[in-house]
Amino acid sequence: MMKKTDNQCCENETNKPTYDELLARTIKAEEHSFYYQTLLDETQRIARLGSWELDLKTQHLTWTKETYSIFGLEPGPENQNNYDTFNTVLNIHDRKLVSSAIKKSLWHHKLYAIDFRITRADNGKERILHSQADVIRNPADGTPSRMLGTIQDVTSQRDSLQKLEILQSAIDHASETIVITDQKANIIYTNPAFSEITGYTKEEASGQNPRILQSGETRPEVFQEMWHTLTAKKNWRGFFCNRKKNGTLYEEEVSISPLLDNAGDISHYIAVKRDVSKEKLLERQLQQAQKMEAIGTLAGGIAHDFNNILTVLIGNLELVMMFELEEDHPAIKGLNKALAAGQRAKDLANQILTFSRHKTDDLQPLKATPIIKETIKLITSSLPATIELQTVIQAPNDMILADPGPLHKILINLCNNAIKAMQNREGKLEIKLNNRNLADTSAHRYPDLKDGEYLELQVSDSGPKIAPEMADKIFDPYVTTKTGERISGLNLTSVYGIIKKLGGVISLEDDTGSGNTFTILLPTLDYHTTITDSLTKLLRLPTGCEELLLVDDEKEILELNRQVLEKLGYRISTCSDGNSALKIIKRNLQRFDLILTDMTMPGISGVDLARESLKLNPKLCFILGTGYSETINRNEALAVGIKEFYNKPLRTDSLVKMIRQVLDEGK
Repeated sequence: MMKKTDNQCCENETNKPTYDELLARTIKAEEHSFYYQTLLDETQRIARLGSWELDLKTQHLTWTKETYSIFGLEPGPENQNNYDTFNTVLNIHDRKLVSSAIKKSLWHHKLYAIDFRITRADNGKERILHSQADVIRNPADGTPSRMLGTIQDVTSQRDSLQKLEILQSAIDHASETIVITDQKANIIYTNPAFSEITGYTKEEASGQNPRILQSGETRPEVFQEMWHTLTAKKNWRGFFCNRKKNGTLYEEEVSISPLLDNAGDISHYIAVKRDVSKEKLLERQLQQAQKMEAIGTLAGGIAHDFNNILTVLIGNLELVMMFELEEDHPAIKGLNKALAAGQRAKDLANQILTFSRHKTDDLQPLKATPIIKETIKLITSSLPATIELQTVIQAPNDMILADPGPLHKILINLCNNAIKAMQNREGKLEIKLNNRNLADTSAHRYPDLKDGEYLELQVSDSGPKIAPEMADKIFDPYVTTKTGERISGLNLTSVYGIIKKLGGVISLEDDTGSGNTFTILLPTLDYHTTITDSLTKLLRLPTGCEELLLVDDEKEILELNRQVLEKLGYRISTCSDGNSALKIIKRNLQRFDLILTDMTMPGISGVDLARESLKLNPKLCFILGTGYSETINRNEALAVGIKEFYNKPLRTDSLVKMIRQVLDEGK
């Protein structure tokens, strides 16, 4: 090699930095180091993110300034080992967690990212920290040499996350439907209740407009009002009648709120909806019950006067026919027609009173199947050839508390209405009788019925379906539905009243199929018995010679009964009010063999007259008649001491026989 010349050596020595230059460079480097350290410290302070380094060979742990701040400590010397300090603030229950995470990261190459708890040194508050780290390994053999990591206080984030999780859980388990849409009303979120109620999955609903639920049953004005309110950035509440995926209609109560962005513009809509189909059904049933109760109350209010009029009419006709005219008299034929018309008027009054009376005296245990089968035979004989009749009778327990006549009438009326609905076209009439056990799941549909076994009678037809808006009115008197020829008159009204009297319910089934189905549920008895038929023979009117007191505020009835009973041999005294009658009885406690009194009169009532009189003479015989009364029934009257109780109008022959029976029993 060539040796350096003297000139070259001198030149190199001349380029060496001087002491001052080296000092200046050192100062500048320290300034840069201080600047970047300060920059790092400030950056971590602003981000609230500390960092740490662990030398795995020496177990020396160093922290940045922000790390000390996170732990609530003052920064120590640069060469201070913070490992022991870390253990003093670390929650004792999380030490194993941290140690295990470090081992997994070192030996199993697992990501070191954990949450742990500490107790701050300055205020003693527990905080949740999140730490992440990477392992620095030796390039030659891959052995770990140190760990570099970050640390952050995430207490607020974890609290917020926990609240969000609770909120999400509440939304997921809510029975109300929750729907969130974007500004254009496209669905972006639905909770599980939405899928459960509507049948649409979350994926099927996403991106769709809520119009997929519209049934056409909600009035357009409702939607107009809704959008007018929402676009004004106000909350809207209302009701929708919507349609599920399977076509079933349901009613829901809806509350929709517009969500505003920072600029005050609408960004989303959130709807909270509750299925109120059950509540609406109960509300309609309550309204129906109240309506029928009002009809019954009205009928009860006029029944007394109406029956008194009928009593005078029928009684005078019978009086003339029995005592004034011969059997071959020319007027007998016309009077019979008048008597028949009066009887029809009485039957009409009884139909109306069926809703309001809760009388069960004439009910008896009977098997329903024979009555239903006999009625079906009668229906079959008059059924048009175009209508097919199908019957399914499967009721092992068909024993109910009822009366054969009304039960027969129920089925006849329902079948006649069904036949009219099919209008002599080809159709099908189906009658089913079976047992049904009501469980708690049926409580919302039949709130008036207790759990237990019932006799279920169903009458179905294939005629035009009754419009939903008519379903609540179908049992009203003289209602014509929109299906054409189905005219109820008093038929369905009386059916409703009979069934209520028997302790049951009747409903028009709400389904999506064609035709109509009426379902009747009657409580069954838990015992079996046999029914003995008896025929009442018409006998001659019995006579008598006893002395009777007649008490009634209707002079026509008083005079009619006086004439009839006097012609039969009785001695009659009359009185037109309760107070006067009580005075007469007090003056003559042993005089009268029987007292026939009306219930509602001026002064004291008939039952009070009997009660006060019996205190004076317990051997007195009372018969109580009433045109209509909710305040007393047969059992209550008998409990007072009254011998017999009847509802007006009562045929003259029946009244005479009752009087004779009471007198004979008294003897």
